Amino acid sequence: MKLLLLHGHDGHPGDLLLVAGAVRSRVSTVSVVVPAGPVPLGNGRFAWWNGDDGPAGAVASLASFFGDEPVVVAGFSQGGAVALALSGQRGVVGVASVGGFLHDPADLSETVASLFLGHGRSDDVVDVFHAESLARRTGRLNMNTEFVLHDGGHEWPLSVTDRFVQWMAARQGDTA
Repeated sequence: MKLLLLHGHDGHPGDLLLVAGAVRSRVSTVSVVVPAGPVPLGNGRFAWWNGDDGPAGAVASLASFFGDEPVVVAGFSQGGAVALALSGQRGVVGVASVGGFLHDPADLSETVASLFLGHGRSDDVVDVFHAESLARRTGRLNMNTEFVLHDGGHEWPLSVTDRFVQWMAARQGDTA
C-alpha cells in the first residue's frame, strides 16, 4: 500500500516528514510519497493551487501516483482539500484531511472506503466548522469516518499523528 502525503499552501514536503516517519516506523509495509505542490511560491515553498481555481489542477498533477496498488491520500490544510478531491481516484482506499476543508461538495466521493478527519478547535486559518460539517455529512451517508478534534490551532500535532498512524494500520488490514 502507498501513502501519498500532501503539504499545505505555502508548504514544503519536509513539513510532513514527522508524519511520514511515524507511519514508516509503525506500518512498515506502507511506502510513503511526499510530493511538492505544482505551484511554486518562492523560497522552496509550494501550493496545490492559487486563487479560486480549486484542486482540479492538483488532482491532474498527481495522476501518475495512482495505479494498481491501494493508495491512502492524506493532506494538511490545502493538501487536505486535494486529498478529499482525490477520494474518487482508482485504487484510493482511504483519505485523511487534517486542518483541511472540502473545496466543493462534489469533490468527496462516497465510494471511498474510509475517511480520517483531524482538526484544531482553535484553528484560525480553516475554521473547525469545515471538519465538523464534513463529519456530520459523512455520518449521514454512513461512511466509515474517524473524526479527531484537538485543542490546538492550524497544525498537525503529535496526538493526531498517533491516531492517524493507528488508522493507517487498520487500512493496511483492509487491503490484505
